[in-house]
Amino acid sequence: MTTDTPETPAPAAASQSSPTPDTLPAGFRSFTGGLRAFRITSTQRLFLVTLGLITLWRVIQLMTAPHTLFFDEAQYWSWALDPDFGYFSKPPMVAWVIWLTTNLFGHEEWAVRLGSPLIHSGTALLVWAIARRLFNDETAFWSGLSYVLLPGVAFSAGIVSTDVQLLFFWSGAIYCFIRLLEPNASPKWWIALGVMLGLGLLSKYTMVLFVGCAGLYILVHKERWHWLRSPWLYATLVLAFLIYLPNLLWNASNDFISFQHTADNANLGGKLFNLDKFAEFFGSQFGVFGPFMMIGLIWMLVRWRSTFAHLNLRILLVLSLPVLAMMMAQGLLSRAHPNWAAVTYVGASIAVVAWAQINGRMILIYASLVLHLLASAFIYNYDAVLGLTGTQVSSKIDPFKRVRGWDVLGEKIVTQLDAHPGYGLITNSRKTIAEMKYYGGSVGREGIKWNPRQKVGDHYDLVTTLNDKEGESFLFLANGPIEKRLKRYFETVTLLEDIVIPTSPDYSLRYTLYRVEGFQGYDRSPQ
Repeated sequence: MTTDTPETPAPAAASQSSPTPDTLPAGFRSFTGGLRAFRITSTQRLFLVTLGLITLWRVIQLMTAPHTLFFDEAQYWSWALDPDFGYFSKPPMVAWVIWLTTNLFGHEEWAVRLGSPLIHSGTALLVWAIARRLFNDETAFWSGLSYVLLPGVAFSAGIVSTDVQLLFFWSGAIYCFIRLLEPNASPKWWIALGVMLGLGLLSKYTMVLFVGCAGLYILVHKERWHWLRSPWLYATLVLAFLIYLPNLLWNASNDFISFQHTADNANLGGKLFNLDKFAEFFGSQFGVFGPFMMIGLIWMLVRWRSTFAHLNLRILLVLSLPVLAMMMAQGLLSRAHPNWAAVTYVGASIAVVAWAQINGRMILIYASLVLHLLASAFIYNYDAVLGLTGTQVSSKIDPFKRVRGWDVLGEKIVTQLDAHPGYGLITNSRKTIAEMKYYGGSVGREGIKWNPRQKVGDHYDLVTTLNDKEGESFLFLANGPIEKRLKRYFETVTLLEDIVIPTSPDYSLRYTLYRVEGFQGYDRSPQ
């Protein structure tokens, strides 16, 4: 491994048994010269084939999975029906990806989720490319596989999440950054870095932390201080800002609602110094990164002097660890969700593999891959395994309890709406309205969020309203009996049905459906 600058991979040597270029016709020489640029080694071919099989496996799992959309997924799908430059809680990239996949393949659950396994495989290719630039084909092979089989990635590949796009653009930014570290780097990599940063910001605001990580690297490496005087650095930041600008303008026209939501999510106004939350977050990272990979990372950091003596390991860790450190501090001060440090594990996957190779600890990588592959097979076939074994599990340990039964609820609501032509649908929670927009048919798609306080607490408070619906009638799907309160707002309230949909031995979806007629307007007093 090089210890000064990232080395440029040498071209593959030509086969001695091949005809020499001078003996071939001119046109054929041009054609074969073009093909030579795509020549790959057996290790590279094995990686691409393996990655392709993993991707195919995941797509097939999506197409055969029995699970309904989680309410966040259903919400993102509803965003995709109306492409925009911003939404209440997130930038627009997740909705744009869903818009693309559903317009190509329809609106089945698997098509809504299809972008996730495909983009994660694209990220694995970038991880492979980064490792190949910094180390060699063998490191690239194991790094790419380690990333794509990480527990967090395996789980994320089966759902819709803003982290999917973020990880792709973060990986792309790392690749551009290491290309800029090479001797005689082309200015095009500054441009590419700006594009990655801008698109990353349109995916998730966490992308801004890459600027901090890269800035830290520049500050601690004196030989890079000249970048601070380079117009290319500032052109990169301007380009990133211009790409992100449409979302900023959308926020400006909506009282910067996304930024408010992000700040609220940090929950720094609550109790500070929560050791239990810190321990919970730290423990969760063993699940996200995998126990053996996390042991390797900790081992590297314990031996930090020798680890950071290797420039290429240092590059990866400086572009990764500050995010993990920041989220651990956030977890101590307030709370941090397990996925908040996800970008750490792009560079960390490569760093742990390279460190294991250098120090003869590849058993950690092999054990990790076997464990993660088995865990993926189990989680992807969770219901089938339980069915074959006749096992019934408590909802407390059922990872899929929140993605069951929504289609059944939707069918019941569609039946009731068909029996009440001209009635609209109201629900009193973001979770329910998101699910009914997907599963509640054409009327459910136009559903309205109940909001008597007239405060914007989620996306549907922002984009739906009853203020122009006085005198109209609806079906009201409530997550509990609220007949007495509804009578303040409607001329007549009739209980239609108490709905109970069991989704596991000890858990059910429970709703109450009312027919409400003659909306009289919101009372400004608290609901």
